[in-house]
Amino acid sequence: MVCVLTLFIHKVDAQIFSNSQGSIEEPKSADTASMKRDSIEKANKPKKLRAYPKSQLANTLWQMRDSLHQSDSTFSNVHRYFPASKQIIPSANLGVIGSPEKLLAIQPFTNSGIQIGFQQFPLQGKTPDNLEFHKVSQPFTNVKYLQGGGGIIGLDILHTQNLSATWNVTIDYSSILNEDMYTPKVALQQNLNRNTILGSNFTSKNGKYEQQIIFSWNRNRRLENGGLKTDSLFYGPNFQASNSIEQRLFGNYYPNLTNAKSFWAQTDHRFKHRYFLDSSKTFGISQSLRFQKVRFQYTDKTRDTSFYGNEYNFTKNKIADSTSYNLFEHKVGVNFQKTFSSLTANLQVNHIFQYLDYQYDTFLTKVKSYSINTQGFEGILNTKYKSWQIFAEANLFVLGYAQKAFLLNAELKKSFNKEYFLTLRGQISNQPVAQYLSTFTNNHYYFSADSLSSTPSNPNFTQQQFACINIVKKGKFLWGNMGLTLGSLQNDYIGINIAVPQKIDIVNYVQFSTDVSLKIGHFIFQEQVFLQLNQNKELANYGLPKLNARSAIFYQNEAFDQALLFRIGIEGTYTSQYMQLNYRPDAGAFYWNTNNLNPLGNYPVFDIFISGRIQTVDLFLKYEHLNEWLIVPGVNKRYEQVYKYPIEPYRLRFGFNWRFWN
Repeated sequence: MVCVLTLFIHKVDAQIFSNSQGSIEEPKSADTASMKRDSIEKANKPKKLRAYPKSQLANTLWQMRDSLHQSDSTFSNVHRYFPASKQIIPSANLGVIGSPEKLLAIQPFTNSGIQIGFQQFPLQGKTPDNLEFHKVSQPFTNVKYLQGGGGIIGLDILHTQNLSATWNVTIDYSSILNEDMYTPKVALQQNLNRNTILGSNFTSKNGKYEQQIIFSWNRNRRLENGGLKTDSLFYGPNFQASNSIEQRLFGNYYPNLTNAKSFWAQTDHRFKHRYFLDSSKTFGISQSLRFQKVRFQYTDKTRDTSFYGNEYNFTKNKIADSTSYNLFEHKVGVNFQKTFSSLTANLQVNHIFQYLDYQYDTFLTKVKSYSINTQGFEGILNTKYKSWQIFAEANLFVLGYAQKAFLLNAELKKSFNKEYFLTLRGQISNQPVAQYLSTFTNNHYYFSADSLSSTPSNPNFTQQQFACINIVKKGKFLWGNMGLTLGSLQNDYIGINIAVPQKIDIVNYVQFSTDVSLKIGHFIFQEQVFLQLNQNKELANYGLPKLNARSAIFYQNEAFDQALLFRIGIEGTYTSQYMQLNYRPDAGAFYWNTNNLNPLGNYPVFDIFISGRIQTVDLFLKYEHLNEWLIVPGVNKRYEQVYKYPIEPYRLRFGFNWRFWN
């Protein structure tokens, strides 16, 4: 309100000032006509829209890395309202937005030491690892809204502002509420997913004291249906036809479960601060605290053993409590920084202490629990010389549970003429298996550390080494990026045929990705490709798709005297064939079926959309999964990312993205 009032006063002052100047000396008539003509021409020119505020990841900001970047304001992607549609790395969910997700590609380690690992929403979740602080001169709010088929209502609100010149506060909230599009009262797969993160980044006026406080909460409530009970009753009697293009004849959706519910919750809070003894930040001391908690609950009133199989954790009369992991981390250390002409170097050295408590019930005994702890050291080096940046990170644990665990990260960045950016990165790591993979017990399903020959005093370890190169091109008519990764993964643990994890000796992999856009006149062509080749003796291509590709064509123009910028486009996404992927709802676990009787993938999805921008509002209307009605020879007859969980049918959805300043 104060800002609005101040703006109003400034405008009134400007009008009074201009009127008083006009009363002193009236312009000549010729000049008046010229001024009117100039003002009309100026009014007809499109107004330059404000750019999104620049931002930086909280972690890289704390590590003193120069990685400030422009937040995404790409108009062409406003119709890609879901995180999975904004990236080219393949992923799978249970057919509806807001359901559990699995990335279908090998990922690098991001944290070291004891890890919980029970992350059901790697793309949707809001954590301190993906929080960004913003550089703003005035308060900024971004509101995203989504509505459409399947009873989906999506809301995402980001607000950021500086409470002082050196104090930025950011809050980001998102919510997804939806029903299953296949007769919700029968299919029973409703989701309510809510994510909230609040962050504060503060620096004192003299620059000696710095502080970060981040709170995050992620919650998901689901009605679990266990997937299709009978394929042919859903896909119709002709879904096996393959000799010619036919119209699909649909049946009914009958789920496996009708009385099951699940609840997953993750809390991740972090507090960091440091104090420098001098204003040039030559030497300082630092401390950080982290608390993370993950809970999972599952209930089913009917408890049908024909669905749950022989490995279940319930009786007819009793259901035990659920899984809970609690992780506490403390770091304390020193900071050194020195500038030599064009070279700036920063070194951080920390002692690390981690403690994890795991609690669970079984139907045979009362509450059981165990706790583990570990200690180690961390070193972070960040240097900058002109257009070169070098970053190195090393973790080594010397005592307790994660003893002998280590992680070495190195990154080199180089910019060329502000158009080309080169990044080289490598990693060598030896990490204990995540606790979720080592021991899991809930009120329906359990597997213990004994199945992995792992105990709190004798953990299993996974090793990974990789090297990658990434090139970014910025430009007005051609822009994009390209990356190549070579890596190896040893002693990985995944579910094969059952949800209990099993050890995989070695996987050698190659990953190639590209995201390129080309503008020719009023047309924009976009091509995104992710290619991965994995060598493993247990699973063909490690069960993963070799190819994930998205092609799009947009037509862009202006209308209504340049007041509206609009786009009309069509895009298609294709994922190549991959091994049958199953989901065990009472364990929240994905696992591969090596029989592979029903391979997934090899199915394209086509969408059309129209979008528009009016000042600070982006709108879109999108018709998705156009090809649902067709059975095409050579293409998978099942449109599923996870076995027995069909993706959503054709649907119409709309939404907007509205930006506010002050």
